[in-house]
Amino acid sequence: MFSLINIVEIYTFAGIQILFFVNFLSIFFLSYASGYLIINKRIKDNTFQYSLISLILFATIIAIIVNLNVSYAKYIITIFYFLNILIFAIKKSVRRKFIEIVKKNINFFLLVFFLYIFLINFINPVAELNNIKINVFYLDDDSYSYNPVREILFSTYSSRIRISTLYPMEWGSYYFFQAAFNSIFLKTISSSGLIGYLYLKNFFLSFFYSLLISYCLNKNLFKKKNFKISVFFSFLIFLIIFFFHKATWNIFTNGFVSVLIILLIADLFVKNKNKDIYLWSILLAITSFKYVIISFFIYFFNFFKNKNFYLKSLIYKFIHILVY
Repeated sequence: MFSLINIVEIYTFAGIQILFFVNFLSIFFLSYASGYLIINKRIKDNTFQYSLISLILFATIIAIIVNLNVSYAKYIITIFYFLNILIFAIKKSVRRKFIEIVKKNINFFLLVFFLYIFLINFINPVAELNNIKINVFYLDDDSYSYNPVREILFSTYSSRIRISTLYPMEWGSYYFFQAAFNSIFLKTISSSGLIGYLYLKNFFLSFFYSLLISYCLNKNLFKKKNFKISVFFSFLIFLIIFFFHKATWNIFTNGFVSVLIILLIADLFVKNKNKDIYLWSILLAITSFKYVIISFFIYFFNFFKNKNFYLKSLIYKFIHILVY
């Protein structure tokens, strides 16, 4: 079993928290390499979007493999790790760009870390030490959401679920995509079980709110020419605070990637980055079938907003996004 960390071998509670964070952030950084090669120069704002796109594409492959033979899914994750390590090893340009990005956004990642520590100690505690034992706090929903992840990481049998039956109903019911996405982060700490999954959810929540805070603290946000952006994010903050429980629930269950992409699309609309919206609207549909119709309207609203409608132009756009 490909496992680097065993929860039994960690002796301090603070060490558990920090090691989990280092694991999650390292895998996020690692995914940058393949994302850079896939999307190189097609997205200008590449602080973390390269990593996210890489994770989404591989999670989609894993989710499809689960429907065919679940026992093979974990090997795709291993391939993902070694592929990115290989790219970093042989591509000097990728290493150089990655270092530039990390230095440029070091404050963002520090914010993610401090929010993560704050959440797991004061807002959403995962566990507590009781003498030499660790008591884990979890709900039935947590174990339900973790079960598909466990199946991906540990199954040695062929899948009992088939795309041909009730597709895509089963994909939505079993949350294959989000389970595949989570399993990429949890493969290296698979022996930690549910506790690793709970820490991962707090990592996702801290990442989302760090991203939102970084948008709002952008020094260019409050310039007069960016008045629309300022108003938009002020309104967005109000909505998220007002519906805090709902946003947190989505991220803590199976909606992290979808919620994150919706935030990105909203930002792209305000900044008129129309070309990027086409890609992210398709990725939103991939992350969850319940967003297929929303993605469809986002895609075509953006299309009609910027182009006169001609059938030839529509076909050209569709072909272009496939090549993209």
